[in-house]
Amino acid sequence: NTNLFGRALSAVAANVGSPSKNSQVIKTDAPGYKKVAGILSRLELWQLIINAPQLGKAPEQLNFPPKRYLYDIGMLNYLRFRGRPDFDASQISDPFVKIAVGGLIENALAISLRNQVREIVGIKLSKNSEIDFGVKRDNLFVPIECKAANDFKLQHAFSVLNYCRLFGLKHGVVVNLGTPAIIEKEGINIYSLPAYLADEILRLVAEK
Repeated sequence: NTNLFGRALSAVAANVGSPSKNSQVIKTDAPGYKKVAGILSRLELWQLIINAPQLGKAPEQLNFPPKRYLYDIGMLNYLRFRGRPDFDASQISDPFVKIAVGGLIENALAISLRNQVREIVGIKLSKNSEIDFGVKRDNLFVPIECKAANDFKLQHAFSVLNYCRLFGLKHGVVVNLGTPAIIEKEGINIYSLPAYLADEILRLVAEK
């Protein structure tokens, strides 16, 4: 099954930031498709893949495909961008660069969060609205959104603010490429944090 293991890793890399489906590894009518679920599960147990279940606003809303991330940024870079020209992260206005950097930030943040807490999830607010991550430590639950942007705009926190209002939360985070800031809106603290502070997110929020 060596080929299927390779296909599984490549499929996760190609779809970082989007729902992960078994059919992205191999077509549903192809030989070996029934093995894909087991291979993905084994890669998760080996800590080569991070599985982030996608939860709805209510506990019974669990029928969404998960997101998956690679537990190695170097592997992600190789599988996702091999054969493509180099890009400059400062050229974030370019659509290709924006998508590429966004996927790298989200994957790197998934690794960081998974090292800080036992489980990470994504949050589906509606068919077209989601929050990249939700993490819980002790009694603190924090919704976290990733944005491939050089500075913070309030619209980047739209989904996070809506979720905080819905469940009475006081803290939310937007991770980007800008400078650290705290924006207060309707009694909710939105932390705009650069990606290099990913390992400190929960400490910074808990201390506020």
